[in-house]
Amino acid sequence: VVKNGLTNSVFTLYELTSGDDTESEEFHGLDESMLLRALQALQQEHKAEIITLDDGRGVKFF
Repeated sequence: VVKNGLTNSVFTLYELTSGDDTESEEFHGLDESMLLRALQALQQEHKAEIITLDDGRGVKFF
């Protein structure tokens, strides 16, 4: 997120695990439950916030 200048951006979990923009990232293709665990750790460090969207979950990175 920081490397690509995307702080304060919101992403769906689908975008993170299956989106074209994340194909080169380690988390691409990761099971959603594992991604949520990692995001919860970032949320505890105040680096992200997991949010509920109309069509699922998303995350905002700080």
